[in-house]
Amino acid sequence: MAKFENFQDSDLLVRLSKEDNQAIRFLYEKVYPKTTAMIMANKGNLEQAKDIFQESILVLITKLREGGFGIQNPANYLYGICKILWLNELKRVNKFRTTEINELHSDLLNTGENDDIDEINLLSKVLYGLSELKEDCKNILELFFFKKLKSIEVANILSLDENYIRIKKMRCLQYLRNSIK
Repeated sequence: MAKFENFQDSDLLVRLSKEDNQAIRFLYEKVYPKTTAMIMANKGNLEQAKDIFQESILVLITKLREGGFGIQNPANYLYGICKILWLNELKRVNKFRTTEINELHSDLLNTGENDDIDEINLLSKVLYGLSELKEDCKNILELFFFKKLKSIEVANILSLDENYIRIKKMRCLQYLRNSIK
């Protein structure tokens, strides 16, 4: 197998856009172990890691064929895609809870280098902002956005007035926005 240590990332990007098998194998060697560790540490298994990684490779190649604007380091970009897809999967199967944000947060921010995509940076900031909120805000935002409940349902669950819940939700969102800025 060819090693790409002597190639610029731009050369690797060109080879990936052409679906070069050696370039794809290189990314498997470099990123797959890290992705597997991240997924298994966050409620996943080997089969899920394999699926997420393969889907991420397809997303990367598609992005490169569309012009690949902003991609500077393909390995970091691919790992970022893996993280986003895994978080989406956790949300989809309702395993992601606000109380687990701190566990996911440290892994999401630990990429070793600058990430190439704005979505990863924004997601990291949101997760960090959520982890910094007080518990009552975390609970309210979890009920609204992760469980997709209405104001009256949240008010009933928390045994609070519906108007208070609406105001508290807006304040919590404002705190979150300020912490992201």
